[in-house]
Amino acid sequence: MHDHALEDAIKPSLTGHISKGIALCRQGLVREVKIAFDIASVAMSQDSTNIHFIHLIKAIALINANQCKEAMLLIQELAAIYPNTNTLTRRVVEAYLHVELRTKALGDVHHDDATDHFTATVN
Repeated sequence: MHDHALEDAIKPSLTGHISKGIALCRQGLVREVKIAFDIASVAMSQDSTNIHFIHLIKAIALINANQCKEAMLLIQELAAIYPNTNTLTRRVVEAYLHVELRTKALGDVHHDDATDHFTATVN
């Protein structure tokens, strides 16, 4: 089965670049994922709410590409730059990150780390 998501996603549009970033994430091409989302954010340079949302999607893609530390840094920077924009959405992405970190810690049998991440998710 051939994955047509990447070919379908390569369109010179905001949606095309976001789709491309998601498709590249599935292929593990982290550097290319970052570029696709950076281009998408440039396309939305006049609207800070949309830029914030695009970066949250980028954070999810980074989490799925096992780049959790970079995703956490991005989420923290977004909170500092846009403290009142999409707060609930940002907190949901942050909770997702903590759940992923907890799951990874449980898989690696680091129960103390898993407990810390679970506590951070709840708080």
